[in-house]
Formats: sequence, C-alpha cells, structure tokens
Amino acid sequence: MKVYNKMMEREYILKEEQGLPRDEVTIFVLKGLSFDSSIKLQSRMTPTVSLPGKAMSGGENAWADALETSSVQMVLGQGNAELRFMILDEGLCDVHNLVDVATGQEIEFPKRSTSATVKKEWFSKWLDDAICIEIANEITSATAMKADESKNLSP
Repeated sequence: MKVYNKMMEREYILKEEQGLPRDEVTIFVLKGLSFDSSIKLQSRMTPTVSLPGKAMSGGENAWADALETSSVQMVLGQGNAELRFMILDEGLCDVHNLVDVATGQEIEFPKRSTSATVKKEWFSKWLDDAICIEIANEITSATAMKADESKNLSP
C-alpha cells in the first residue's frame, strides 16, 4: 500500500478562483488535522446520505441500483462556528496573495503563536463565512488525493 503524509502542507485555491492566472489567486496553505482533532470533529458531525429518487419507488432491484449511485457526505455546516474555528486554526497554515481592496496591500496571516481571540478577529475581518466553510471542508475532506498531487510522491 502506498500512503502519503496527511500532515504535509499543500496549497489550495478557492473554487471561484480556480482557472485564474497564478498571480491573481489567493493561495491557502493547508494541512490535515491531528488525530485528536479528527476524532473530536467526527464525533460532532452527521452524515448526509444522497439516494436517487428511484430508490424508494423503483421496484425490486431499486435498492441495489441506488447503493451503487448513492453518496455520503460529511460537510461542516453553518451552525458549528467553534468547531470551524478549531479546524481553521489547526489546518490553515498560511495565506498568500490575500489583498486588502482599500489599500492594495497583502494581508498578513496571523502567526501560530497568535491568540485565539486575534485569530478569530482576523477570520471575521478578512474571510466571508462561505470561504471559511469551503476551506474547513477542504481541510476535513476525506483526504482523497487529487491526481496532480499524487504525481509528486516518490514510488
């Protein structure tokens, strides 16, 4: 079995900025969560199961067919602000090219040693909730490695 280090830092570009030139995107540097944080997170999330409509009324083989096309998602929703902060605090390592519209200056990401209060203020001041949710979901995703990331691993 080949595995990769989930704690290794990796770059993430927001979905709305993917495809833009590199100098126009904000780069979020992410890493996976520690074992303890992952367990805490799992204990507070509820799965969402998606089944095709025919699963309930499609006849004898509907359930078997539905299981092949169903999906389960564990997505952090709007109501978990403290849990979201824990994920961002641990999993967001740095931010590059986040620019203040008013000054045109790049915004500095808080250092690891910065207090939780200051970090929460930074997130509140500079990132919309939707962006925080997208980043938190990326950090907590099933860590399925994308094809372009796997190319960088040694055999």
